Amino acid sequence: MDWYWFLVIFLVALVATFFLTPLAIRIAEKLGIIDLPGKNRINTSPVPRLGGLALVGGIAIAVVAFYLIGRVVPLEPPQSDQTVNINYLGVALATLVVFLVGLADDFLEIKTRYKLVVEAGAACIACASGILFDHFTNPFTGTIVELGLAAWPITIIYLLVFANIINIIDGLDGLACGVVMISAAAIFIISIQKGALEAAILTMAIIGACLAFLRYNLFPARVFMGDCGALSLGFLLGVASLFGVVRTPALITLLVPIMVAGIPVIDSVMALIRRLRSRQRLGTMDTGHIHHRLIERGLSQRTTVLIILLLTAFLAVCALLFAVYQNYTIRIAIVVVLVVLVPVLIGGLGLMRPALQHVYYPRPLEKLPKSQKRISASIVTYDSEREIVPLLRSMQRYLDLSNLDVFIVDNASTDNTVKAIEATAPWATLIVNSYNRGFGAGHNQVLEALKSEYHAVINPDIEFLEDTIFELAQFLDDNPGVVMTAPRVLNPDRTEQKLPKVQPEPRYLIARRFEGSNRRADELAAEYTRSDEDFIGPVPIEHASGSFFMIRTAVFKELNGFDERFFLYFEDNDLSLRASELGEIMFYPGTQVIHGYARESRSNARAFVAQIQSMFRYFGKHGW
Repeated sequence: MDWYWFLVIFLVALVATFFLTPLAIRIAEKLGIIDLPGKNRINTSPVPRLGGLALVGGIAIAVVAFYLIGRVVPLEPPQSDQTVNINYLGVALATLVVFLVGLADDFLEIKTRYKLVVEAGAACIACASGILFDHFTNPFTGTIVELGLAAWPITIIYLLVFANIINIIDGLDGLACGVVMISAAAIFIISIQKGALEAAILTMAIIGACLAFLRYNLFPARVFMGDCGALSLGFLLGVASLFGVVRTPALITLLVPIMVAGIPVIDSVMALIRRLRSRQRLGTMDTGHIHHRLIERGLSQRTTVLIILLLTAFLAVCALLFAVYQNYTIRIAIVVVLVVLVPVLIGGLGLMRPALQHVYYPRPLEKLPKSQKRISASIVTYDSEREIVPLLRSMQRYLDLSNLDVFIVDNASTDNTVKAIEATAPWATLIVNSYNRGFGAGHNQVLEALKSEYHAVINPDIEFLEDTIFELAQFLDDNPGVVMTAPRVLNPDRTEQKLPKVQPEPRYLIARRFEGSNRRADELAAEYTRSDEDFIGPVPIEHASGSFFMIRTAVFKELNGFDERFFLYFEDNDLSLRASELGEIMFYPGTQVIHGYARESRSNARAFVAQIQSMFRYFGKHGW
């Protein structure tokens, strides 16, 4: 097949997807098909999730255009091998079924088992249409091996695996689309070599569509492909590889796409093992996937995606070398490299370790007596105009304000903080001080006004992703012995802040200053922040960070609030230490918030001196 035909397919898919994606975004926004931030989402703002409409539409337009152009222009397109009978309308119908079940899931969130049944039906249609993997050439003897009755279940499982591994890895902006594009490129090269025309056409259309979609899907993403996109792309990759097997019954043609898709395959297998070991449902979501583990190590979304795509590209090169070179020395060397790489990847990232579950099922607020659930919250601001507006908007969006008394104490801000609060949160009680009383004193100002059962202390640089207030109140309700609790706290890039620390000791604080400079300092810093621990459920802690915690109002009043002599984190330590004498302090990772985490004493000399003074007062009170 002449190269310009592939260029036409690529350009048609590229242009069609490029112009269809904004339309898909508008449709998603109009229908409310939006991924809101939450425990099972990496995004921190609402993102439309019907990008699959543009992807599948672009691929379909490109494939149809190839056949239409061949009928109009005088250039005759090459013809497929007619010795193999493939019903292309049947294959298109199977793909449409997969697309529709994904689209239904984007609308209604269908249970996994129901989706699998429909996907299996689509795979049956594909098998009946002529892309059945029913024989292959034995690579050692050259003889044909017939699979007989096993052909159908093997092909169906193969297509199901491909459809769902792409969906599983679709967790970061641009990740799934990039993996699909690299995988399609590898299958395209093999298809050209083996003369599998259908596979080459389909994979070139996929490459063009994915490249255009990445324009909108790279971090920060303007649109997600959704289940309709991820399932369809995975299914089409499986179909393309089976096109190649049907035309050329070499087993290597089937092994290449499996090797290229090694990262999502490993990720999926490890997820199944984790859930079986912890006796969770197979459809349970968690933070144990490869991209989560890399982000936990402090990498950004962009860097994490780049690393996974580079690994995928490396596997693609290995797969192509394996397919092109029939030299057994080269093939054995590639197998050895992969055998070493896979355990290193699994062990190094801890893919088999239990992971924090993201999915939760809170009891509806309306089913609980309001009188038992009165909650209050206090926020202290000082020149916080930039932070306070996102916080207040997220509170208005996610919290039950009818059941929440919000007090905002401004410590004589010199910017427009007060005006921003008045404009954004008329539902809050605003107290404006004539001078900066400090963090602890500001929160103490509202003690007498509290009529609640539970009280939340909130920094102005916090942002809500869900009704964390209700979740923590419910947790305290369910655990009468707990007097104070704190949620998971995330950085703006969704990496986790290690805030469930132990109580400070001089050696820990000194180590934190020299963290990264020597091994002993790193060990002490890790011990202080408990960074080596993987919290998969509620655990007792010694310190609840002042950035966000909830305390029983009666306990807060009994302790007379914060000790106003302390500041820059020691007020949190002191309150936690005193509260621990009245009951347990628990870290509850079942809910989360975002926190700006400035660590002011690292960049401000005056703040550093003030922190040293506060440290001496703290250890003077509680002992060195």
